[in-house]
Amino acid sequence: MKNNGKGMISENSFVDVLIVDDEEDICDLVSDILSDDGYSTRVAFGYGAAITAFENKIPQLVILDVWLGDGDRDGIRLLQYINAQVPHLPVIMMSGHGTIDIAMSAIQQGAYDFIEKPFESARLCLSVAKALQSATLQKENENLKIKAKVTDYVLGVSPNVQEVNAFIDKVSLLNGRCLITGSKFSDKEDIARKIHNSSLRSQGQFSAVNCAKCESQHLELELFGSEILTDDKTHVNRGLFDKTNSGTLFIDNIEAMPYTIQSKLLNVCITNSFVRIGGKRSTPLPLNSRIICGTSAKLSDMVNNGQFIKDLYYHISVNKVNILPLCKRTSDIPVLIRYYMNQMSKMYSMPEIGIDPEAMDILQSYKWEYDVFELRSVVDQIFSRVMSHSDKSTVVRKDDLPRSITEQEHPSSKIEIACDSTVFDLGIREAKECFEREYYMTQLKKYDGNIQRMSNLIGMDRSALYRRLKHLKIK
Repeated sequence: MKNNGKGMISENSFVDVLIVDDEEDICDLVSDILSDDGYSTRVAFGYGAAITAFENKIPQLVILDVWLGDGDRDGIRLLQYINAQVPHLPVIMMSGHGTIDIAMSAIQQGAYDFIEKPFESARLCLSVAKALQSATLQKENENLKIKAKVTDYVLGVSPNVQEVNAFIDKVSLLNGRCLITGSKFSDKEDIARKIHNSSLRSQGQFSAVNCAKCESQHLELELFGSEILTDDKTHVNRGLFDKTNSGTLFIDNIEAMPYTIQSKLLNVCITNSFVRIGGKRSTPLPLNSRIICGTSAKLSDMVNNGQFIKDLYYHISVNKVNILPLCKRTSDIPVLIRYYMNQMSKMYSMPEIGIDPEAMDILQSYKWEYDVFELRSVVDQIFSRVMSHSDKSTVVRKDDLPRSITEQEHPSSKIEIACDSTVFDLGIREAKECFEREYYMTQLKKYDGNIQRMSNLIGMDRSALYRRLKHLKIK
């Protein structure tokens, strides 16, 4: 093993790089370049020596020649072995007989990058640094997924959540495209991830892209990737259609996708193939990704207005579900709050934390403009306040709630303002109608005019409710 000969220890010194080539000069050259950059290196000449070195100690990165002299493309065979033993271990392939076919084969088999010989030292070091960074981010991402994962289903007891969970059950067994609709801040990506985790593609990669946060040119590059020819060499940049091979790609805010890219995506949906930017039109690459889209817009209206391609809308909405905002499924709020509070308790090895009925009523009537994202933030704030209780109480009280929650204007206060000044001057019948009118108007606003959902909530027959609204002159 070669170490940095400069007498100084860098963070790269803890990175073990295995270099595999059948040419000793190449191994020494690569080792010298990386040692100068502070990396610890080992070399193996040929397929058998590489297996032995790998079994003795698993490296953090492998640099591997395609042709090892022991057979046709032994490097590709060794790459498959490495991937089977340690998935996601970064491997950089190299070859002095590089062709696009070899490069594509290496990338499709799971290599992070492909370098042609002879190569520049800077190019090698940059590729190594990026491969290690990518592996670190992927590992952190997986850890975050474990921490952030709630369940395989959406938490809640409302009819809407039951409908969404039934949808997840159904489409997880299928391979068709899905469209998830909901308010701007609803966590549509979480539903897409749950579909992926419950499907046969769960071992593949899940990736997400937000059309509203990408410029047109960057979005196309992010999705399709590119092939750039410089100095008679082709540099391949893998897009999400490449990276999610055998996995799932979630495209959020698809309503913000430019019309030109919509057209290209439609072609992808029709042909199940794609072409990288700058790639040969005669050699499209097969698509093996499940596409799930999310939107907060009414795409059917955009189709009618000529802002969204009609055929694309039909292709992406083979399976469709809508998630309501928290303010319209208030019965889910206690379930979510208790769950997240319990998660925090487990994290800090504390007893379960209860919630005072008054505090829960306030939380349940809050508008939750930013949906579950805001709820989780509020839970964090509440938990911090409970932990600071001098009496070590494990019950959330009204005083533990953030001021943004307790100082909101409640529907009850609106009724008081509307009726209180005159209600005591009215007869009992008129006073009842005053309250009733305010009550129905508040519920109509709460459920966005949905009479069916309102009638379910208040336990009143729909036709009787219509008659009562008409009597009270509420439209």
